[in-house]
Amino acid sequence: MKHIMIDLEMNDIAREYKEQRQICKREVIEIGAAMLNDEFEMVNQIRIYVKPQYNTVTADITQLTGITNDMVKDAAHFEQAMDSFFDWCGGMEDITMYSWSDSDVKQLRKECELKQYHLDEMKPLFRKWVDFQKVFGKLLGIEKKIALKYALGAINRDFDGHAHDAMDDAVNTAYILQLSKNKEEFDRVMQPIIDVFKPKEELTFSLGSLMAGLMENFPE
Repeated sequence: MKHIMIDLEMNDIAREYKEQRQICKREVIEIGAAMLNDEFEMVNQIRIYVKPQYNTVTADITQLTGITNDMVKDAAHFEQAMDSFFDWCGGMEDITMYSWSDSDVKQLRKECELKQYHLDEMKPLFRKWVDFQKVFGKLLGIEKKIALKYALGAINRDFDGHAHDAMDDAVNTAYILQLSKNKEEFDRVMQPIIDVFKPKEELTFSLGSLMAGLMENFPE
């Protein structure tokens, strides 16, 4: 079994494409991933740029990600880029996909529908997709969603590379996944954080009884 941590960068579909936007409002312009083996050792990583079909890369996305129109002008469209990605994975079988939050799997569901990309073959992959942000929160015993940079800070690791670079985001998230699979080490590293979120002992008196006691000391 291979474990694939994936991250996507997206660009808005232009508003003039109203029919397409009813299905999917954004397009993938970069796929980044890190591959881990059965022992959760990192064995490979990949970056694939994707040429959008329904817009050019907008200025705000360039500012956020560093991806320019020159960088994607000769790239493959979504269907061919996804084929290349799964070739790198060794096919769709015997892999588990992970991402930080569920936004990436939601994007792929919608874009695969829009562009009719292997819909039946993708369904099993979507069903076992792991939202690792949620898993990380459960390991800490909290429900609040934590940003990737803060999760890395919690494990005393600096972000390696640039945020909103798909491959760098995937690789950094894979480091947290690796740590989570070593329970003893994870508990040791994360104990100060776990202690912060540990439920406090219940008070031995209620607010009502406290107020009653105060009123006894201050009769009318």
